Amino acid sequence: MTDDGGATASDAKNITPISLQAREYKQSGLQKVDLSWTGPSAVSFDVYRNGVRITSIAATSYTDNINTKGRGSYTYEVCAPAAASCSNTAKVGFWTPAAHTVIARTLRVLMARRCSIAF
Repeated sequence: MTDDGGATASDAKNITPISLQAREYKQSGLQKVDLSWTGPSAVSFDVYRNGVRITSIAATSYTDNINTKGRGSYTYEVCAPAAASCSNTAKVGFWTPAAHTVIARTLRVLMARRCSIAF
């Protein structure tokens, strides 16, 4: 880089990438997301959900207790402001029961009614 006076200098900076993983689950019907990441050590991390900072933490894992029932989807990102580095985004979703669950319930009802099923 060159300043206004014509002096030049270079500055090299190693950046440790942050790799984020997320796992969604429900506990007593309430949404929760376990986040874990690798990255720079001995720094504070900002955790973002859907672009809004939800906490700052000096650890490499966090459980987001969303405490909402039903459907929803969320995008997470973790940034280390001191290292000027952010993670990949991790997306999770809470949806209606999976198709195989719906099919299994339907089959149980039909069998209970002694209906015949042809495939």
